[in-house]
Amino acid sequence: PWGGKKTTIGNNPFIISVPHKPYPVLLDMAMSQFSYGKFEILREQGKMLPMDGGYNKDFELTNDPDQILESMMALPMGYWKGSGLAIMIDMLVAVLSGGMTTSEIGELEAEYGLSQLFIALDTEQLSNVGLADRIIQSIIDSVNNTNPIESGGNVFHPGEQTYLRRLENEKLGIPVNPDKWKHTESSIVPMEFGGRRFYVYCGNGGVAGVSAEDGNILWQNTEWKMGLHFVTLAIKPATLKNGMNCWNL
Repeated sequence: PWGGKKTTIGNNPFIISVPHKPYPVLLDMAMSQFSYGKFEILREQGKMLPMDGGYNKDFELTNDPDQILESMMALPMGYWKGSGLAIMIDMLVAVLSGGMTTSEIGELEAEYGLSQLFIALDTEQLSNVGLADRIIQSIIDSVNNTNPIESGGNVFHPGEQTYLRRLENEKLGIPVNPDKWKHTESSIVPMEFGGRRFYVYCGNGGVAGVSAEDGNILWQNTEWKMGLHFVTLAIKPATLKNGMNCWNL
């Protein structure tokens, strides 16, 4: 896993095929940036990778396929593979939902009609009750118990850092930077829009949407302003220029 010293996760192939004439659109790739088969071919040819593709036995990045095959620690995918995955997901989601593609949405003044696809699997219909939880927990334990490359570091499983940050934010509040937004007085209102949780930060400098997951600014508008002395108990939506709705409390 990322940041760990030991290989504890698989490099399984990931394949998506979209029917199309005269041939299907096909993405067939390993979870690493370069497959182990590619490492073997380049080693036989005496060639180096065009960029770092993994770690050597000393946990240093290298483009030498022989050293990566020795350590069996390949870098996870990104670059052109991430681009290919984005294209395939765009096709699948737009076709199955009957919505617009990313390129079509990008030509609009405001983003609407977004294509979304949610797939939920009831694991109790596929296996014995409790088996799925035991399998998931065993994988989590294997990842979290991996020795980190950096001394004093941690190896996290997907979603763990988001969960820990959420617990911290619920206890201490969302960290904000008033100097960056130039707000001297403000109020923070929790909201949910399009299935995404965020906080609306309202002050005399404007309004901004802050992600509840990582604290990053999702959007901001400095023309719609309010001060705490203008706050009333009436609830009504105020539409911003970018099409988002902010509830004026």
